[in-house]
Amino acid sequence: DTMGRPPLNALQGFVTAARMGNLTRAADALHLTVSALSHQIRSLEERLDQRLFERGPRGVTLTAEGSRLLARVGPQLDEIELALRPFAARHDDV
Repeated sequence: DTMGRPPLNALQGFVTAARMGNLTRAADALHLTVSALSHQIRSLEERLDQRLFERGPRGVTLTAEGSRLLARVGPQLDEIELALRPFAARHDDV
């Protein structure tokens, strides 16, 4: 596999933008600038050689490829977040 390690931050950005349908709100939720989030998504699209979003005046909508990626990656990222939650809770107690 010549792709190397998956870009988890870009995948998280993609999933958040896909679920919100809006780059500005997604960037706010991720504490990123819209420009940084757009760059992450563009780099992911280049890496996969697929358009993931149609960009429109009212936000973004998923392409067929984007929908497939969201279906496969979204639940996995949710699982990672759940797995990390107990550690975050313990950290807050310190």
